[in-house]
Order: sequence, then C-alpha cells, then structure tokens
Amino acid sequence: MTPNFTNQKLIVVKKWLSDILGDKSDEHLNILERVCTVLVTNKDLEEFGKLFSDIYEVAYQKAISDNKKQLEKMGYSVEIKTK
Repeated sequence: MTPNFTNQKLIVVKKWLSDILGDKSDEHLNILERVCTVLVTNKDLEEFGKLFSDIYEVAYQKAISDNKKQLEKMGYSVEIKTK
C-alpha cells in the first residue's frame, strides 16, 4: 500500500511514530494507513495521540524502574530526578 499524503491525520501520526521509533516506523506504515482512516475528528486524533503518549510514558518509566532495580542489586544507590 502506498502512503496517502492527502490524509492530514496520517501525516501527523506518522510523525509521532517516527519520533518514537525512528527508522523502525516504516515497518508499520500499512497498519497506520488503515488505522488513520477511522480517525475522523480532531478529537479522535487527540485521543489516539494520548494513547501513543501514555504507552511511551509507561514504557519509559518501566525501563527506568527496571534499570534502577538492577543497579541497586549490584550495590549502587540510585536517585532519579526529573525537572
């Protein structure tokens, strides 16, 4: 399936995915094209974006937590600060 560049929502979602996955985002273009056909309203796009954001945030926090636990098992004291 070739990209449909007239679908503005697809362009936005492709950008989100590219920002998160980098070069791996190309592997998912076919499914993105199909999913974006049902994102009819701007609210749909916002909610889909929130889903992306929540998945990214939860995965990031889990990675931080898992790494912290591993370092603590090796005897390191770990303090993670956020701005």
